[in-house]
Amino acid sequence: MGGFGPREWKAKVNQELIVALKELEREKGIPFQTILAGLEEALASAYKTYT
Repeated sequence: MGGFGPREWKAKVNQELIVALKELEREKGIPFQTILAGLEEALASAYKTYT
């Protein structure tokens, strides 16, 4: 984990994900909430597929 404890690592990953999603919002002109909703739906679908 490169010097990060589990909590710090999780916070860093969350921060990086938000930055990436904000960049996608800016580049593609898709509202952030729409991106989050799509991601949530995709994760739920994947979970149902593999459980």
